[in-house]
Amino acid sequence: MTGELPDKLRDAPEFPSELSHVWEIFMELSTGRREGLNGLAALDWCSIDSYCRLTERRFSYYELTTLRRLDNIWLRIGRKEWI
Repeated sequence: MTGELPDKLRDAPEFPSELSHVWEIFMELSTGRREGLNGLAALDWCSIDSYCRLTERRFSYYELTTLRRLDNIWLRIGRKEWI
């Protein structure tokens, strides 16, 4: 590690503060992510449901779709790294 920000990140847009709670939830859910022969596995609905029950949390439709979209992006990037 150089301690310097890569050019791609330096020019990236700022992360919207309105989504910071969704990102934190996504990162928590990702700690339980499984790996298979093809690399990372998608977050499944059972994991999301378990998280909601354990944390006594209810997600809005927007939060759920955002979590799934983040997961799709995460998987695409992760699978490229496996190749």
